[in-house]
Amino acid sequence: MSVLICLTRALCVLLGVVVVVVVAAADAATAQLRGSRSKPTAAKFAREDAAHAPPRGWNSYDRFSLNVNETQFLTQCRELAKLKQHGYRYCVIDFRWYQDSDTQEYSFDSYGRPIPNPKKWPRGFKPVAEEVKALGLEFGVHIMKGALKPAILKALPVLGTNATLKDAVDESADGPCTWFPDFMGLKQNAVSAKFYDSIFQQMVQEWGVSFVKHDCVFGGPSTYGEPGGWAQIQMASNALDKLVTASRPRAIYSLSPGDYAFKPQRLTEVGNYANMARLTEDVWDNGGFFYDSFALAAAATRVSEAAGLAHARRLPFFADLDMLPLGIVGGPDLPHPTAKCNLTAPQQLSMMTLWSISRSPLILGADLTQLDEFTLKVITNPSVLRVNTDVGFARGAPVAVRDMMSVWSVDYEDGTYVAVFDLSGKGLSGITVGFTDVGVGWGNTQCVVMDCWKDECEKTLSGGGGSGGGATEMMTGSLYVPEVEAYGVWFVKITNCKIVS
Repeated sequence: MSVLICLTRALCVLLGVVVVVVVAAADAATAQLRGSRSKPTAAKFAREDAAHAPPRGWNSYDRFSLNVNETQFLTQCRELAKLKQHGYRYCVIDFRWYQDSDTQEYSFDSYGRPIPNPKKWPRGFKPVAEEVKALGLEFGVHIMKGALKPAILKALPVLGTNATLKDAVDESADGPCTWFPDFMGLKQNAVSAKFYDSIFQQMVQEWGVSFVKHDCVFGGPSTYGEPGGWAQIQMASNALDKLVTASRPRAIYSLSPGDYAFKPQRLTEVGNYANMARLTEDVWDNGGFFYDSFALAAAATRVSEAAGLAHARRLPFFADLDMLPLGIVGGPDLPHPTAKCNLTAPQQLSMMTLWSISRSPLILGADLTQLDEFTLKVITNPSVLRVNTDVGFARGAPVAVRDMMSVWSVDYEDGTYVAVFDLSGKGLSGITVGFTDVGVGWGNTQCVVMDCWKDECEKTLSGGGGSGGGATEMMTGSLYVPEVEAYGVWFVKITNCKIVS
């Protein structure tokens, strides 16, 4: 079966095509309704620990950029702790925590390792990490590719060797980070490996870091992304492996940035080394994510399934659609003023649904002290979070894209979850989607269909389900999609199916 994906809206319009993406015909059916597809067991469904679910948490970048300090960070972490019952548990400092915001000078130790800027982090990171962990959360830190140029120029020694950073630095055109040239990539040699070992020993053993976001190593023009990035990924991953103990699991290793020329084959390689990797450039609230993110998520899902990522590989792995710009985001030194998310309510529901059903990590970027009721409901909807959980069995997959409408589905113990997205910006009306298209029974199958964004999917059914016009309805043979607003989504659970004559 041929597969065609338009990577951008412009390309779709230019080609004037009807796009069809079929990941798999439903190999369906429990109780004579789902072919050979088996449901996940309750034990698998309950497996929501860090190793088997896409990470959820908060990152400082979307609200504070390079300026976040200890007080601001811990304030956000205390608010994040209120969301830990929903699986949000990683509180992460983004870049330039080692740089003075006024003088632009960098802080690093006698071995060239970045250390917290004393103005921003007067106590350093260890007591901060201890406070974060006391909240029941995990502490995360962003690092850049390689080593700081000022430390290299000083020829500082590499801990555990008789060599200096000058023996490690990659002085070729692949060396500097293309967008932050004060960081230089390292050659893949024993000295460089020791430098990465020393960085992560300090972070993990001394500071208490359990989430590492490694930037300027993944996105970029070459097959393996940023020039020189592949060597950095391998050395960093190996360094993290060495720090695993019976009481200390491997820190989550996240790769960044992505780009809109993303090559899906990268996932099959980095899936052996990292837990998550960005597919996109920075995603903000301008609506552009509708076209690129859907196509990238679809491609990543197919590659991930084919390669057995998250299950058969050494590490659980998740394709990352970037942070969620929901709530109050933006600020100084950011391409976004401080303001409430500019996406419409339907767009926000679509974003959260796509991120969840495609098993993207859910990393919030908002000012958590100013969460409004709507945003709080969006990021804590239990049915949406359920499809984001990796249950050791099912991954959400696109089953059809036609006429700028995208349909995704995933099987769970309590039913099949289906999301119907409008990509046209005109809304949907009078649409039907056959049960067989989403892996549920045949034409004479009757099921209860529950609207998850209307809080129906957590209710206990009685008397066979609802009927006509409500958020829970009985449907036969097909999903009869109600009107969907522009760029909106209809997200439902199909359950209690039976054969009717």
